Amino acid sequence: MKKNNFLKFLLLLAIPVSFTSCVEDKESYASIPNKPHVTLAASTYTVNEGEDVTVNMVADKAYKASMDFNLEVLSGGTATVEDDFSVNLDETVLGNDPWNGIQGYLVSFPANATAYSFSLSTVLDDLAEGTESVTFKLTMSGNHNGVLEESSRIFTVNIVNKVQDDLVLTLDWNKSFDYAGNTYTLCDIQYDNDFYLVSGNTIVDAAATSDCPEVLTMNINDYANGDYDIYQNNYDDAGLSSAGVPTFTIPVNVHYNRAGSATLSGTYVQPAPYAVNSDTPSDPSFNNPIYVVSVHVQDGVFTLFDDNGNIASGKSQKVKQLINAYRLQHPKAKK
Repeated sequence: MKKNNFLKFLLLLAIPVSFTSCVEDKESYASIPNKPHVTLAASTYTVNEGEDVTVNMVADKAYKASMDFNLEVLSGGTATVEDDFSVNLDETVLGNDPWNGIQGYLVSFPANATAYSFSLSTVLDDLAEGTESVTFKLTMSGNHNGVLEESSRIFTVNIVNKVQDDLVLTLDWNKSFDYAGNTYTLCDIQYDNDFYLVSGNTIVDAAATSDCPEVLTMNINDYANGDYDIYQNNYDDAGLSSAGVPTFTIPVNVHYNRAGSATLSGTYVQPAPYAVNSDTPSDPSFNNPIYVVSVHVQDGVFTLFDDNGNIASGKSQKVKQLINAYRLQHPKAKK
């Protein structure tokens, strides 16, 4: 009788050991034949910054309940979450999955379906950078209702740098100067310049407000191939020319930036011989158009170039007429 009791005691001890072994053995658990087998449609995705990536999953048969998987971001990639991409799934809570225990994102393949997809969103930033990549790992998780094929556990997303469409030109002439023992800036005294973008016989755009600096934005999709010249009007010198301050030059600094471009970012400084100075009086009638810089557009590419000697001398009278006509048609261009 004691012997039988002892054998029953040993059998009771063995039962939880066997159960634990079955739960922790991922391969033996996943090999149950009646479970759907799930695969990824692709193992590599390539996308431009700012675009979404759709990851497609396919099951060889539908299942009566949802199938849970965990999506993990592997270390070692050059792209980082939040800075370069985001995952459009709910995050998993560490410790809630007894089979996995790896923090990530919950992929829940719906019941009675043979296809499911989720998406990743990439970030369009202003940086000029090479293609960045991130690698993900899928594992069976939660209810373990689906078997994930070994070949579909890892996939990589390559994020290609995108050069944005806008060329932003910040036209800045601000300088500090001393007068009567005090220091002032041109922006403080409302020294006002206006700028006009000229193409042939047309004013195509203007930065002609009271802002200091002025900003001119050119979207590549809005401009035909050709050259576009920027002319300056010293609209209001705020009394500086008659104040008796020591003479100083006031060149226009053209800060240019095309977000995402490795080359089109920097500052062009208007050469001193073409720049106004503190003795230059106001010119509200635009009797003296002043050439600043040119922008060449060719098949989606912006190029800045300086052509002072050729353009300013031969076109100043025509530019004056164009801009005076523009002002009559756009009375609110000057705020």
